Formats: sequence, structure tokens, C-alpha cells
Amino acid sequence: RIIVPEIRIWLRQENELLSIPEAYDLPADELRYLRVKGNGSLDRRGLAVLRNLASWREREARTRNRPRGHILNDKTLLIIARERFTSLAELTRLNLLTEKQAQRYGKSLISCVKDGLTLKDRDLPATNKRIRLNAQEKVIYEKLLGFLDKIYGTHGVDPHLVGNSSELKQLVKYRTSDTAPLPVKFNSGWRKELLEKFFSNF
Repeated sequence: RIIVPEIRIWLRQENELLSIPEAYDLPADELRYLRVKGNGSLDRRGLAVLRNLASWREREARTRNRPRGHILNDKTLLIIARERFTSLAELTRLNLLTEKQAQRYGKSLISCVKDGLTLKDRDLPATNKRIRLNAQEKVIYEKLLGFLDKIYGTHGVDPHLVGNSSELKQLVKYRTSDTAPLPVKFNSGWRKELLEKFFSNF
């Protein structure tokens, strides 16, 4: 099969991603919140706070050369993220922290919470809940699938390589209501260029 220049560029970008060592590393600090047991009970704002807290804990654990659970356990992080405490008095009143922990980590924890509370809706992490599209979004989603089918027919690029159904629905939400975060893979590269061609018609 003859590969057109455009597809050669896409293939090169995909191969470059595969050659990046970081792609095979342990989850980045910003993704550690996904491993905190119980994170599925939080809404998007709570997840943003938890993401800050878990990321901070990773850095703190490395700095002190201690296991992350010795800094603060998952249960404590989850409670702070759910209740969104914004003062040291609230943290100490419920005995979530020992006096030593409060003195050492209190200000950092409050900062994590406040930073999560000030994020714009579009920058909040997605929940694991099923994405539901309204009538208008469903029309756009179906047109997007049709567009990707045409790309498959002309260029041989499988639509699933562009993104799975959940990611594509999240993309439609992002473009229409500005309430869903943009999946990272659509931020740059050939996927972004391809999808911009589709959304330029709206």
C-alpha cells in the first residue's frame, strides 16, 4: 500500500512517542491520585484537590526518603479532598493530623486544597463515570465517527488509533460545552491536526 506523505508524518510522530523513555516510567506525580483507593467517590473538583495532595505527597516522600504512607496515608488524603479544608484549624479539629504533622505539612496541605478549588472547570480531571451526551452532542459525535470512517477509507488509519469512544465523547464535550477536560493525546501532534479539520466545520 502506498503511504501518502501526510501518513508518513503521523507514523513518525507515533514512533517518536514510543521512543520516549518517560512513556514507560511509573505514573507521574500528577497521576498518583488515580492510585488512591476511594478516588472514584469524588467529584471532579475533589479529584483536582486529591491530585494536588497526592502529587505533593510524592515529592515530600522523595525529599525525606520515606514511604509515601509515612507522610500521610491514603485515607487522610481522601478525607481532605472530600471535605476541602481551607484552614489548619479545620484539619486539627478533626484530628486528621498529629501535632507534628500539622506543623510540618499543614500549610502545604491547605495550599493544595486552595489550588484545586481555584481551577477552571475545563482544567479539572475527568471522573470514571460514564460520559453522557445531550442531543446536540450526539449529533456531533456521530458526525465525528463518520469523519473518522472516511479517514480510514482513504488513509487506512483505524479510528481506534485516534481515540477510543470515551475519549472522543470527552472531546465532543470539551468542544461544545467547555465543561470536560481535553484528553492529553488531543493536545498536540497529528491527532490534534486531524480533529481540527473536523471541528473547523462547526
